[in-house]
Amino acid sequence: ENLQNQYLKHAPKPIERSPLDVAEERITTKYQSPEEVLRRARIVAGFRLFIHPQTRRYVSERYFERARISTRPTLKGLREIDWMHKYYAFQRLRRKPAGRFSGTDFVQIEAAVKEGFVHLD
Repeated sequence: ENLQNQYLKHAPKPIERSPLDVAEERITTKYQSPEEVLRRARIVAGFRLFIHPQTRRYVSERYFERARISTRPTLKGLREIDWMHKYYAFQRLRRKPAGRFSGTDFVQIEAAVKEGFVHLD
């Protein structure tokens, strides 16, 4: 709900001990340092957050609002792409919002990259 409403509706519990102190208690033969325990805990926490459908939807919506795509032609693209070429519309994009692509546009950009006609920035 905090993500959806974009304000702190549910406050987290106050922390009484530092994360390193808690991590020191959880050292095992597999994770032998507090830093390694914390690194693994961040991975697990991120995975658990991302499993939640509302979190996934929120992150996906924000990504498509803010992500920008830019392309530039390679030498091969400069030589071969003319106004009749299927990748003509994708050879020079400058910070086009990801949410404004339609249908198979991004698939075509990926194909142009794979075929060596453009660079994806």
